[in-house]
Amino acid sequence: MRTTSVKIIITVLFITSFIQVNGQQFSHCNVYQFLKNDSINKKIAQRIEYNPEGQITKESYNSFWIDASNRRVDGTHNYHYKDTLLQMKTFDSAEDMTDNTKTIYSHNKNHQLTKEEKYSFERILKKGVRGCVVSEDDYEKKRKWVKTHSIKYTYDKNGNKILYEETIDKDRHTWDYDTKNRITKFSRYKEKKNPLSTHIYTYSDHGHQVVFQWASDSIPTRIDTLYKDDKNRIVKEINTGGKSGKIIRTIETSYNPYGKISRRTVYNIDREAEVTHIYEYLP
Repeated sequence: MRTTSVKIIITVLFITSFIQVNGQQFSHCNVYQFLKNDSINKKIAQRIEYNPEGQITKESYNSFWIDASNRRVDGTHNYHYKDTLLQMKTFDSAEDMTDNTKTIYSHNKNHQLTKEEKYSFERILKKGVRGCVVSEDDYEKKRKWVKTHSIKYTYDKNGNKILYEETIDKDRHTWDYDTKNRITKFSRYKEKKNPLSTHIYTYSDHGHQVVFQWASDSIPTRIDTLYKDDKNRIVKEINTGGKSGKIIRTIETSYNPYGKISRRTVYNIDREAEVTHIYEYLP
């Protein structure tokens, strides 16, 4: 995902759906998003549409800010299904055609995702063109879909994802689980036998903690602590610097009576609100 830096922006998020929650059907949802404490100025930043089964069919972004320094590329994701299984997802950028992507999905008889093939919409040099300096005339008139990633997934007998293999870049991810089928370790590899980085998961009655660490570093880079309510919903996430031990970010989430997210706020290291999302579900 490409992001863009910003000094200060105020935006709004809009969602449309046919989704049902606890018997209550909502046709759409307005989610207001703003930075800091300025909730008066609002603009639509995202629109999500669902099919009658509640599956996402389209997501459109327009100046959607993840936090005070990261913005999603403007454009639209389109989702295509067959028998409720996702077959293809495309992204049409409103900024640069180079950001256009396409992903093809394959599943096994258990409806588990087994393969992803990712493509980018790239400019192609004409035959015979060489050198570091090229001009517009050196490219073919039409762009082409070029495969950039091919990913295979493997599962254990309990249906847990245990292996991710990228056959082009040679990336490999592994997952370990406890007897309750909860993730205990996530590791990333790059051709070598030893992992580049690991995420270690530990659990408590109130949530879980994730410790991220690079293999080359003896001290964890970051520690994420997630707190859950009595309905097993994440209500707070605290990100702590592994070396400094200081809280670098806090995310607080609340829910409406139907169990859907109603508010989400991201706070910075000084406990100042950076981004707030307010969700308003409408029939």
